[in-house]
Amino acid sequence: MTDDVYINGFNHRNSYGAHSYFIKADTGNWLIDSPRFISGLVKKFEEMGGIRYIFLTHRDDVCDAYKYAQHFEAKRIIHKLESEAQKDAEMILDGKDVHRIDAGEIHFTPGHTEGHLVLLWNRKYLFTGDHFAWVSSLNRFGSFRDACWYSWEKQIGSVQKMQSFQEVEWVFPGHGKWGKIDKGQFPEII
Repeated sequence: MTDDVYINGFNHRNSYGAHSYFIKADTGNWLIDSPRFISGLVKKFEEMGGIRYIFLTHRDDVCDAYKYAQHFEAKRIIHKLESEAQKDAEMILDGKDVHRIDAGEIHFTPGHTEGHLVLLWNRKYLFTGDHFAWVSSLNRFGSFRDACWYSWEKQIGSVQKMQSFQEVEWVFPGHGKWGKIDKGQFPEII
């Protein structure tokens, strides 16, 4: 899609049809949420150097994450409040702190679910899970009140927190349309 960010396809109903992404990185590749475990996709990941981390935004979009973790000996990352969906995850985050791994910043963004997370990669790629996406009817990015399973008020607060991500140039959501934003314009689209 751009600079070593790929959309995987192979969305699965076990993940409510959510998008999954792949980041090619010198320090180890990342899988963002999980597509179906398909041999052709596994082979492509192998050709690109495997997977080091599997970042799971929340409990809904985990699909076959455990199969990818086993195959690639990758570390699954999920928040403790969502870990029921991946009880044996290798990295279970707790609290509200920002976690930094390689070029990634993991931010706690409750709202859609209680332990929802977003990943800010290289300060310009934002992987938002089900928290934030293109809203066609409004012709802008936003959140979906009718798909908020935990707290709309907390989700509003989490979106406001994202206003500090001033260098974002791409938004990659779990559902809906992804898009490019002019550098420095991200806070204005919220």
